[in-house]
Amino acid sequence: MGHKKTKFKEKQIQVEFVVGEDEVKEVITSRIELPEVKPDMDKVLDMEAIPSVTEASIVEDGVEIRGEIKSEVVYVCDQIDPYEPQQWVHLLEGEQEFSLFLDITGARPGMNLIAEVDVLHTSFSIIDARTMEVSVTVREFVKVTEYRQLTVITDIKGISYEQIEEESLRIEDVIGEKSHRQLVEAQIKISQDNPPAERIIRALSRVMDVNIDLAEDQLTVSGTVEASAVYISDGSSVGVPLHFASGKINFEKVMNIPGVKPGMSAMPSVRVVNVSSHLVDLRTIEFNIVLDVFVKVAEPKEIMVLVDVKSDEVDIKKDLLQVEEIIGQKTVKEVLAQSVEIPQEKPPVDRVLEARASVIEITPTVEENGVFMVGQLEVRVLYIAAVPSEELDQPVQFVARTVQFENFIPVSGAEPNFISHTSVVVQSLDTRVINDRTVEVNVNLEEYARVTNLRQLEIIVDMVVIAPVIREPCPPAYIIYVVQPGDTLFRIARRFQTTVEALLQVNEMEDPDRIDVGQKLCVPKKIIKPKG
Repeated sequence: MGHKKTKFKEKQIQVEFVVGEDEVKEVITSRIELPEVKPDMDKVLDMEAIPSVTEASIVEDGVEIRGEIKSEVVYVCDQIDPYEPQQWVHLLEGEQEFSLFLDITGARPGMNLIAEVDVLHTSFSIIDARTMEVSVTVREFVKVTEYRQLTVITDIKGISYEQIEEESLRIEDVIGEKSHRQLVEAQIKISQDNPPAERIIRALSRVMDVNIDLAEDQLTVSGTVEASAVYISDGSSVGVPLHFASGKINFEKVMNIPGVKPGMSAMPSVRVVNVSSHLVDLRTIEFNIVLDVFVKVAEPKEIMVLVDVKSDEVDIKKDLLQVEEIIGQKTVKEVLAQSVEIPQEKPPVDRVLEARASVIEITPTVEENGVFMVGQLEVRVLYIAAVPSEELDQPVQFVARTVQFENFIPVSGAEPNFISHTSVVVQSLDTRVINDRTVEVNVNLEEYARVTNLRQLEIIVDMVVIAPVIREPCPPAYIIYVVQPGDTLFRIARRFQTTVEALLQVNEMEDPDRIDVGQKLCVPKKIIKPKG
C-alpha cells in the first residue's frame, strides 16, 4: 500500500539563546584617607568615579561580579601661605572594591556573559581635614546567552495545510563577535590662550562618534576620543593658576570576522578602561588611553518555522527556542540647552574652567511604534570666580545641577509589551557665560533605542518521514521507516531509542553500513523526545 510523497526543507541558523538577565542598583560607601605627602583638605572642588569590572564569571544558576571604583577628588588644601598658588590644588585618589552575586536560572559555565557597571550618582562629605567619605550609586547589569546552532524546518510538502502549524520569526543569525583591547596614544597642545603647564592635576577621557564599516570578512571600528586635563600653570601668568586643556583623538581598528558582509547589522561597544597623562614639555600633554572594543555582527532574517505537524506520516523532534526577536532600532541626536544659575552663596563667575555632563538615570517606555525616553543629566561646572586678585584663597568654585530630558525615538513595529534596550551618550558640551550669575550649557546627546520581543517557541528541529501503514513482514508495534539522505543505521537506532543490533535482526540485515536512500526499514514506533 503506498502513500503520498512527503518532503521538507530545513535551514541551519545560529541564534543567541537568552538564558537570562538581571540588573541591580546599590550604593557603595567608603572612606578615603589622605596620604602623608598630601596637605590637609579645606574644600572639595570636584569628584569623578570610574567603575570597572575586574572579574566576572558564570557559575551554576548565577553570575559572580567583582570590580572596583576609582575615585578622583580634586580639592583645595588648607595652606598656610596662600601666595603659592601652584601648590593649593591637589588630586586625591581612592579605590572601592565591590562584589555581587546575581541569580540567573539556567546559567552554566562556558556560556556567553555581558557584565556592565555604570555610575549613576556620586556624593561626598569631609569627615575631617584628612578623611573623606565617598558614596557611589552604581548600576550592575548582567546578561547570559548561549549561541546555538539549530536546524529548523521551514517548509513541508505532501501534508495538508490544516495539519501544519507555523510561526513567523524575526531573528538575528549571529555571524560572529570579537573583542580587542586597544591603546590610543596622542599629544595635545595647550592653546596659546592659556599659560604653559607645570603639573597635571587630573586626566579624563570619553568616547564619541563610534562608526562601523563592513566589508567582506572584516569590519572597521572607528571613532573619536576626547581627552582633557586640568593642570597647574607654571607661575608665569598673573591670576588663577588652574587651567583646562582638551583635544580630540581619532582611533581605528580593523577586525577580521569570517562571513561578515556589507549590509549586516553590527553592534559596537567602546569603553574607556584607563587613562593616564604626563607633560612632554610646558605646552604638550601626552595621553595614553586604553579602550575596550567589542563588536557583534548578525544578519537580520525573517523565517517561517514549523511548530507542529499533526500527521502519522512524520515523526518530529522539537526544541525550545528562546530568542530576542528584533523589532527595530534607531539612533537620534538632540541638543539640550540649559542655564546653570550660580547660587547667591557662591561668588560670581568670571570664566568657566571645565564643564561636564553625565547621565544618571534613564527610564524608557515602549509605546506604539516607538520608545518614549525620560532621563536625568547631572551638569557640573567648575569655574573661576570673579574676585579681586588679593583674594586667591578660594578662586575656584563648583556648581552642579540636575537636568530633566525627554524624547520619543521612532521604532516601527514596537508595541507596549515589548522590551527596550536604550543608551544615552553625551557627545559634546559647549558653555557660554551669559552674565556673572548665569552659564549657558548646550549638551549634545546621542540617544539609542533597540526594541526586541522575547519569544519562547517549541519549534521542529528534526523530522523523519515514515510509512504510516504497518504491514508484513514488520512485527506488531513496528512501523516502516523510509531511509533519508545522510541516515546511518546508528542514527536511526538513536532516534528511535533502540539498537543497531535490534534493527539488523528485525530487518534481516548483515552489514550495518549498507542502507540506501528510500529503503524501508522496520523500526519501533516511538516518539522522538526533545533535548534536555
